[in-house]
Amino acid sequence: MTKTDIKRITNIQNQIESLREELEELREDLQLRWDERSEKWQDSDKGQEEQDRIDHIEEIMGYLEDAAAVDIED
Repeated sequence: MTKTDIKRITNIQNQIESLREELEELREDLQLRWDERSEKWQDSDKGQEEQDRIDHIEEIMGYLEDAAAVDIED
C-alpha cells in the first residue's frame, strides 16, 4: 500500500468517525425526547417504532466505529 493509499484511507476513516459522531448526537436527541414522553406513549406502537429507530442508529454507529478502527498500517 502506498503512502497515498494510506492517506486516502485515513481521510475516509476520519469522515466515518465524523458521521458516527453526528449519529451519536442525533441518537442522544432522539433518546432524550423519547425519555421525556409518557410511559403510555413509550409503550405505544409509535413509541416502539421510535425506540426501534434509536436502536437502528446505535447499530449503524457500531458498524461505523468498526470501519473507522481498521488498522491499515503493516
